[in-house]
Amino acid sequence: MILIIFFFFLKKAIDQTTGEVIAVKIIPVEKSDLKQIVMELETLKSCQNPNITKFYGAHLLKDHLWISMEYCGGGSLADILKGFFQNFLFIYFIYSFHFV
Repeated sequence: MILIIFFFFLKKAIDQTTGEVIAVKIIPVEKSDLKQIVMELETLKSCQNPNITKFYGAHLLKDHLWISMEYCGGGSLADILKGFFQNFLFIYFIYSFHFV
């Protein structure tokens, strides 16, 4: 089993050139991971699909990668899935309780 723990900070910002609200993800990185991260960012940059968050750019400042991307006001995917699974478990509990 592989356990990957990934910590990052997500900030809401304003693009000074367009006035548009954007998201800035700040991720601690190690120099040894940069090659893989650059490849992933290039892939993300090439994705032009309305169902994929837009990537605007990335900057490495000391040991943190700052990624500028489209701001999605609906919350994180983790928050959405958390709500989904809580509702699913509640419905499952009610269903199993009713038919036992």
